Amino acid sequence: MNENNLIENCEIPKSVKLGNLITLINTSLDEEVMIGNFSKMTYSKMGVMSYIGDYTVVINAVIGKFTSISWGVTIGPEEHDFNRVTNHSFLYSVKSFQLVKEKVYSPFIKECTIGNDVWIGCNSTILRGVTIGDGAVIGANSLVNKDVPPYAIVVGSPAKIIKYRFSDEIIQGLLKVKWWDYPLALISKHSELFALEPTFEVISKIEGVGLEKDLI
Repeated sequence: MNENNLIENCEIPKSVKLGNLITLINTSLDEEVMIGNFSKMTYSKMGVMSYIGDYTVVINAVIGKFTSISWGVTIGPEEHDFNRVTNHSFLYSVKSFQLVKEKVYSPFIKECTIGNDVWIGCNSTILRGVTIGDGAVIGANSLVNKDVPPYAIVVGSPAKIIKYRFSDEIIQGLLKVKWWDYPLALISKHSELFALEPTFEVISKIEGVGLEKDLI
């Protein structure tokens, strides 16, 4: 374990690859996860084979499997309540500012949910409480303030849907097979299928691969 990393109350399998000068607090990482340099995750979970790039911050989020998160991404950033007399966080960040002895109030923190096989481009921000569906793509430098449907491609600030990756029928087929739940050994064995453009025939073959799960 890198002595320059700050890690507290975390579940980290041996297969996880950690960068330098990272912070992990109250976070659970699954097998084969990668965390980039200078990144931070708190109160979050990340599924098998997912990764985050350098200088990325994740707060109070559940991230699925095989999700690719680039550098400079912010997920679940802290928000200030401007409906009160002050929007300063000294009211609840007692240790940071030490102006009050105990919390005057506790802000409600909404959880972010990031699906499986999602791609989030560099320097994007996902606001608190947002859900991003399986297979979605978030373009670089986007600000996502609303839920994103499965396999949608969104860009801009605020982010808007520009198109979907595939037809409705293909999307439903992919959501049905849920290939990301297959054992890693099975995905590795049939990796050539996952490099193909999805057609009904390809999805059928992937579905057939799933039947091998009980043989592993």
